[in-house]
Amino acid sequence: MQLVKRALGVVTALSQESAGLSLQQLADRLEIPEASMYRLLAVLKEEHFVTRAEGSRRYFAGPAAWEVGNSTRRSGHLAERSSGVLAELADTVGEPVLFTELVGRNAVCTGRFGPEHEAPLSARVGRTLPFHAATAARTLLVGMEEHRIRRLLCGSDFARYRPRTPRGVHDVLHHLFLARRNGYGVSYDEYDQGIWAVSAPVRGGTGHVLATVTAAGSEHRMNQAARRRARQLVLEAAHTLGSELGHRGTGGHRPCAS
Repeated sequence: MQLVKRALGVVTALSQESAGLSLQQLADRLEIPEASMYRLLAVLKEEHFVTRAEGSRRYFAGPAAWEVGNSTRRSGHLAERSSGVLAELADTVGEPVLFTELVGRNAVCTGRFGPEHEAPLSARVGRTLPFHAATAARTLLVGMEEHRIRRLLCGSDFARYRPRTPRGVHDVLHHLFLARRNGYGVSYDEYDQGIWAVSAPVRGGTGHVLATVTAAGSEHRMNQAARRRARQLVLEAAHTLGSELGHRGTGGHRPCAS
């Protein structure tokens, strides 16, 4: 029983520290001998409840822990925490900014910032977004294996919102290929009429995608120069938020002509 309590204590402590904790910090906080903590972390790491960032001594809550807690955690927590960065992004871009999280098996808009303009978006806080049609939702899948993506999309009716809406799994996978290559996903006239959008993934300390940041606007306002600027600013915002959550990856990307 003591072992179970210790294991739960470790996972709980790590889930509350987005920047991670070292073995020494965990041992001190939970009052567990370092040798015992080392063995406990080894078991939890093997079962994917704990992970350690590459090149770092810090441990983070692993994917298994996130999967267990994902369906029960309070939706919008990250959006509230990130509101300062997102509001500043919306002011700088001059277009609406969305924050989208994976809640259970759904992509849910948990934050919206900035102006409305003459071409309102369908996305509202609390609304579920379609994985195949909305880049804010689709980009959440960039870190998933193909078999998981197919399972998540299984049963989707692939509703055709616009003539350019992706029609099946193959189209979604192609979009994700481009998003992985470039570091961001884009869409134009796929979900909302005449709307161009760019989304970048926000990664946590373990590298898994926690959310997406999206800037979207009317094609009449988003010319090529505005699109290039929006892409760069969205990438920078996602990198900033990821860094605050313990991610140590690069914020760079290769340019794309989308």
